Amino acid sequence: MTAMSKAEIAKAVLRGVGKNYSHAIIWYDTREYTNYTQYVHVYDDIDEAIKENCRYGNMDRIMEIYNYNLSILDQLNEATTYNIEPKKTMENEYEIANLFLTNDLKRAIDFAKDIHAGQFRKDGITPYINHPLMVLKLAYSYIVLFNMQTLKDLQEINDVYVSCMLHDVLEMSDISIEMLQKQFSPVAVSMILELTNNNDKINLLGKTKYLQAKMLDMTIRAMFVKLCDRLANIKDLVHITDRQFQENYIKETYDIITYLLNKIEFNPFHLAVIKDIFEELKKISITLNLDSQNFNLNTFDEDNPNVLALKRF
Repeated sequence: MTAMSKAEIAKAVLRGVGKNYSHAIIWYDTREYTNYTQYVHVYDDIDEAIKENCRYGNMDRIMEIYNYNLSILDQLNEATTYNIEPKKTMENEYEIANLFLTNDLKRAIDFAKDIHAGQFRKDGITPYINHPLMVLKLAYSYIVLFNMQTLKDLQEINDVYVSCMLHDVLEMSDISIEMLQKQFSPVAVSMILELTNNNDKINLLGKTKYLQAKMLDMTIRAMFVKLCDRLANIKDLVHITDRQFQENYIKETYDIITYLLNKIEFNPFHLAVIKDIFEELKKISITLNLDSQNFNLNTFDEDNPNVLALKRF
């Protein structure tokens, strides 16, 4: 018998995500020279669970304790973890229940707060920071929907969350790319750059054609964040009093999405967001008494793989 590798421990801990466990305890059996995992239910007392499991007295010892109320990614990245006491999650402050704050995400939220301080949404009332938080909340909701649970997923998702919070900072401030590179991962910074618009090119091509071309070349992760960003903006349209802006944004969104649906074979993550974008377009068009007949799937070819997949949602 051999002790579990770090990868095996990670797999065992991740197996307990979303299963009403409060903790995962990695025990070392000095008699068998191996590790094994104990899962503690949310209704059980962890101290009692530990006592009950000490079948060999001092022959068994705890190697690590993982708390499902904390960021699993942060804990797995630590050499040794004994995280027994739960920490505050984002639920109370940002109304995103169970979204665990990694150190990177905490830093990204604080960074976004500083950059967007004193800035407001187009209604002139809503603090701008509400927008990246909404994009983060939407991204989290789709990630939960698809039940991402592997360590690779968690590492990639952390970068996605950071880019959700920082996707507008380069456009709305004079901070440099180098400043972002000093504080955040190369993958997160790369996504932020993908999500940053070039105003010179917008002026040259027009906003719709620019975004059609830009999104056509986006990576899978950046596309996901961009779609969540677009959905968040559509949800905010109802609070804007500029009727012309509302109509232009609705048409721009429809033109961009329909163009992409005919050019890219999207994955289920993207299509879940696109479906909700279409639903929001229908709602806002009804609210504004606009013609909503085009906001459906009947305008596409029957063999379009995206349309076939969307109809299954």
